[in-house]
Amino acid sequence: MQEQLRQQYKEQIRQHYLMAGSDALILGHCNITQNKIYEIVDHTNSGLLERFGAVREEFSRGIRTLIVNEEERKEFYSKYLNIPSKQAFENGVNEVLQSCFIQLSNQTVGRYVQFKVVLVETPDTRDVTGILTITDITEKVIREKTFMQLSSAKYDLVANINLFSDSYEIVSGGDDNIQETKGNNTDRIEKVIQETMVENQREREHVRDMLNPSKMLKRLKKKSSYSFLYSVYNAKGELRTKNMIVSAVDLSLGRVCYIRSDVTEVLAAERKAKEELEQALEEAKKANRVKSDFLSSMSHDIRTPMNAIVGMTTLALANMEEKEKVAEYLHKISISSQHLLSLINDILDMSQIEQSKIHLNCQKIQIEELMDHVSSIMSSQAVNAGLQFKIESRIEGVMFMEKKKRNRLLDALSGHGTPDVRPKYREVPLEEMVQTLEQVPEEAWGRYAFAREPLEGKFTEEQKIEYIRKANVCGRQWAERIANVYCTRDPHLLARQMGLHIKTPNVPTGGGVVLFAQYVQPDEITIFMDCVEKAAQLQKKCGCTLLEKETLTKILLAHELFHAVEELHEKEIYTRTEKVELWRKPFSNRSAIVCLSEIAAMAFAAELLGLTVSPYMLDVLLVYVYDQNTAWGLYDEIQNITARRVGDADDKDSISGKI
Repeated sequence: MQEQLRQQYKEQIRQHYLMAGSDALILGHCNITQNKIYEIVDHTNSGLLERFGAVREEFSRGIRTLIVNEEERKEFYSKYLNIPSKQAFENGVNEVLQSCFIQLSNQTVGRYVQFKVVLVETPDTRDVTGILTITDITEKVIREKTFMQLSSAKYDLVANINLFSDSYEIVSGGDDNIQETKGNNTDRIEKVIQETMVENQREREHVRDMLNPSKMLKRLKKKSSYSFLYSVYNAKGELRTKNMIVSAVDLSLGRVCYIRSDVTEVLAAERKAKEELEQALEEAKKANRVKSDFLSSMSHDIRTPMNAIVGMTTLALANMEEKEKVAEYLHKISISSQHLLSLINDILDMSQIEQSKIHLNCQKIQIEELMDHVSSIMSSQAVNAGLQFKIESRIEGVMFMEKKKRNRLLDALSGHGTPDVRPKYREVPLEEMVQTLEQVPEEAWGRYAFAREPLEGKFTEEQKIEYIRKANVCGRQWAERIANVYCTRDPHLLARQMGLHIKTPNVPTGGGVVLFAQYVQPDEITIFMDCVEKAAQLQKKCGCTLLEKETLTKILLAHELFHAVEELHEKEIYTRTEKVELWRKPFSNRSAIVCLSEIAAMAFAAELLGLTVSPYMLDVLLVYVYDQNTAWGLYDEIQNITARRVGDADDKDSISGKI
């Protein structure tokens, strides 16, 4: 008999270690009477036995420190130390359980566990043996908490439905203007529709369709639940929006469940949030337009003091021996430099304006001093234009204004004070200009683009040629890629599929600037139709197919589409990833090459639309419809670029022949 008890004891210990589940964290057994740990298997690799020792009482105290909650620690003490464990065994308790949250030292995230100690008597000595299992119950606890949250959710109606018997029973909630809690399901639905729903036939038919028993079964066989919205009047006459969830319980028995909630406030909050977002977006767009107009005007304003600085510097260098004149020129250079600095500060002030942090500091300004400043700026421009400049003023006194901003007033005065004197270019017949531009090679158009590049001086001619080649390849490859992805080459269809909005106003608003098209992040392309209409009239005179209304619109749209593609793929597209280092010390600064984007956009449009000539010629022709002299200047420039290219090629051939 005693031998049989020994075998049962050993088998129980052996099975304890063999049959443990995958969620067992720590296994072990000990002699509680002798206060000894016999074995610990630690699947957490926390080194618990090495840290807390093989003395059971000390090991239990060490385990206690892993428990996060103080109340749970006290409960652990009251159950698992030697004295309470032996008392529990003497009282006939064979299993001691406790669930709690612990934090292991070698793990960053804690977990829920269950402590379980099985108490058995050791054969022969009759000592109390404790068989320990610590199990991870984190997922179980989380599921229970989630279920409790779902159970406490605010539903205003929960009903069990038997589709086979066409009956219902309301388990929770209900309609405050319909008292029945059980009965015929079809009658209940019709009563809700007729007595509580708004008088909208389309919405009523929708509810009938969504709650039709046969259709309901078909839907639930495909998907375990579905939902829909409808509107009803409550007993107070208030219009409320309801969200009805129809969920399968046991379709083999025809059992489903209706779960309904009131979402009136939720939908109202969503609508309000949407309206606020739309308003914020519109304000952001408006702010961007204001900023763009401001920066555009600034680029013109900066030329005024710059021209004065350049002009006075030239005069100073030409009269180095006449100290009085040089001193006068340097004085005027100093004034214009301060003016230029104020313009730059105005640009920096834009960020303060956006944050409502701009402050005005009004001071007294002597009118005579103000007129001296105007004279300094205007005199050099007048001399360059072959004019005489003279100020006759008898005004004395002071005025109050923001001293730092006064140069904005000076710039406005100087901008209207000097006429715009521009060179007169050679007149070229329109037909001749079109024929010549159609023959301009791709590389020449690239050089034309580089002439407008702010960083042009940093590149050798060889580097420019390579950049031009790669930008054109980039544009053509992305045209093919986009056409293949969206299965169309029509720019209008591409824009629609890419989620872009196309606007077609007549002319740009404000600024007096001539624009043909523009892309505004994140999803807006504008084609200004004034230039399109004027170009269509020009096409009748010269016969250039690019100027046909439909063709020109597609070219302009395709060109701006490329800029949208750049935004979507900025981390991989060549025109965004290719950068040039401006300086290295004390820290590196790398900048994009702006003209590459325009070169690639033209190649993109040409490839997408199958054009046989470069759309870059529109740079000249579209300007022609507004200002013929400027267009002739651009035409002259591209002719010179083309001629230099031919000359360079002839020089290379000559050198090659000599070799």
